[in-house]
Amino acid sequence: MNVNELEIFSVIAFDGLTRNGLRQHPDGEHLAYPMGNKVAVKNFKTNEQFFLAGHKNLVSALCVSPNGNLLASGQVNHYGFKAMVIIWNFGERKIKASHEIHKVRVEDVCFTNDERYLISLGGIDDGCIVVWNVENGTPLCEIVGTLANSGMFGNATTIARTNLSKRNFLTAGEGTLKLWYIDEKDGKLNGIEAKIGKMKRAINCLVVDENDESVYCGTTSGDILKARLNIGELQESIKCPIMIGCYSKIPRHMSKANSNGGEVYAGGVKNLLLLPKKKIVVGAGDGTVELIEIKENSGFVKDEAKKNSLVIPCIITHRSGNVCATVTSMTRYRNDFLLVGTSLCEIHEIELSTFRTRLIVSCHTSAIQDLAFPRNSSEIFATAGKHDIRVWKLSTQKELLRITVPNFVCSSLCFDRNAGSIISAWNDGTLRGFATNSGELLFSIDCAHTKPVTTVTISNDDSKLISGGCDGQSSFFRYGYGMQKRTRDNY
Repeated sequence: MNVNELEIFSVIAFDGLTRNGLRQHPDGEHLAYPMGNKVAVKNFKTNEQFFLAGHKNLVSALCVSPNGNLLASGQVNHYGFKAMVIIWNFGERKIKASHEIHKVRVEDVCFTNDERYLISLGGIDDGCIVVWNVENGTPLCEIVGTLANSGMFGNATTIARTNLSKRNFLTAGEGTLKLWYIDEKDGKLNGIEAKIGKMKRAINCLVVDENDESVYCGTTSGDILKARLNIGELQESIKCPIMIGCYSKIPRHMSKANSNGGEVYAGGVKNLLLLPKKKIVVGAGDGTVELIEIKENSGFVKDEAKKNSLVIPCIITHRSGNVCATVTSMTRYRNDFLLVGTSLCEIHEIELSTFRTRLIVSCHTSAIQDLAFPRNSSEIFATAGKHDIRVWKLSTQKELLRITVPNFVCSSLCFDRNAGSIISAWNDGTLRGFATNSGELLFSIDCAHTKPVTTVTISNDDSKLISGGCDGQSSFFRYGYGMQKRTRDNY
C-alpha cells in the first residue's frame, strides 16, 4: 500500500540560542535560520518556507555566502563523535558537499569573500580550523586542521571574514584575536596574534569595516575593542594587528559610571553590526540594542599610579531600545530596518530611524504540552508550555496573546463552547481560566489535585469541568459563577 507523505504547510519555530543564527540572503527577500536539526529558509514577502535536512543533531552554526549561491551549516554532536559541516546549494535546495572533520561541535562557519573556500571552526574539544575548497570538495591540504588555540591564548569561538581581501580572515575568543592568511601555493594557514598588551578580554563577536582597516570586537566585560589590521596591499604579507583602543559608553547618569568614568553594557556585548558613516549597532546580554558612534580619539589613558592603561568613555549613544532578552544575532533588513534574534527564540524588527520595536516571530522555548482549537472555529488555536499559554492565528502563524504564569508548567488546556475563555491545567495542582481576548484571569481552583494536574476538559453543554491528575484522581467541577467543586471520584 502506497502512503503519501504529508506536505508541511508551515512551522512556527526559531532557534534563538544559536549565535549569529539569523542570516539574511543577499536577495533581500529570504531569511535563513536554524530550526533544530534543519535549516529553515523563509520568504518574508510570501511567507513561503522550505527546509534543508541533512544534519543528525542540532545546528550550531550557520552562514550565507556573499553572493547568496551557497549556505553552510555546522552541528553539535555527542562526545566521541564527529560533527558534520554541510554546504548547501541555495537555488537547488540540495547538499553540494559535506565533511565530518571536527570533533563534537562546530562553533562557527564562514565563506571567503570570493566563495572559493569555507572556513569552519571547531569547539573546545577540537580546536581546529578547517579550510574547505568549495570547487573541488576537498580540504585545502592533507593536514586538514590547524590549531586555533595554542600556548598562552584561549579558545577561539567566532570567525569573521575580511571584505576586500579574499584570503584573510580573523578568529577570536577567550583572550585571543588572530589574523589568518590562506596560502594556496603551499596549502597551509599562516596566523599572527594581535597585540593587546596586558589587557585580558574574552571576545564574543567580530565585525570588520568595509576597507579592511579595522576590526571591532564585543567583549564579555561589556566594552568594545578596536584593532588596526595592517593587511598589506599584496594581502600576502600580513602584519601583527595592533590594538587601537578599548571603549566604554559616556554615561547619561553619573550614578551608572564605573571607576574610569564610563559605562559598560550589562551582560556583555553579544553582537555588533556596522552601518554607513561609522555608525555601529550594539546588541547586549541584557537585551539592550543601541545605535552608537565612537569618538575619533585614543581609547587608552595612562594611570601613573597603577602603571597600566584604562578604558575611557568614547561611545556616544544616538538611539536605544530593548528586546527583553539576550541578543544572539542581528541583520540589516530592507536598509531601514534591523532584525534582532534573541535567546527567547524571538525575532524583533527595529526601525533604525526611530528605534521603534515590533515582535514579528516568536515561539515556545521548551516542550509544548498541549494544543487546542475552539469548538466551532479554525481561525485561532492555543498552545501550552512552560511558564505560559500562547494564542496563535492560523493563517499568519503570528502570536496574538501570551498568558504567563511564572515558574509553572501548563500541561493541558481547552476552550469553552463560545471560545470566550481558556481553561488550563497546571503542575501546581491548580486549574486556571483566562479570557481569550485579554488574557485576564477569570477564575482559579486551587488544590484541584494534590499533585500536578495532567489534563482538563469541559462538557459539551459548558456545565462541568473534568480534570485528571498525577494523583490518579479525576475531579468534577460546576462551571459557572463561583466555580464550586461538585464531586471527586478515584480511578
